[in-house]
Amino acid sequence: MPWQLTFETDLTMNSHRGYADNEMNDNRLYWDAALTKSIHKGQWVIKLRGYDLLGQVSNLRYAINAQGRTETWTNSMRRYALLTISYRFSQKPKKK
Repeated sequence: MPWQLTFETDLTMNSHRGYADNEMNDNRLYWDAALTKSIHKGQWVIKLRGYDLLGQVSNLRYAINAQGRTETWTNSMRRYALLTISYRFSQKPKKK
């Protein structure tokens, strides 16, 4: 890629099947991607990572057990980006 960038991507498919209620049978495709740039001889690493680029994360979960059906609502971030900057503290041993 240009400017010595590194591109990473991750696709994950979650399928829930086998329920009598169609509301509980679903497919969700999660896509994450990241761009990485190393500078100053690899000591500094800058990474921009995007999560859930397709907007498939849901804050509603269903569960069925012997007592019945449970719906759980949670607060969650759906789509977001994260910028990280890291520094590597590595020292090479002195030669004798």
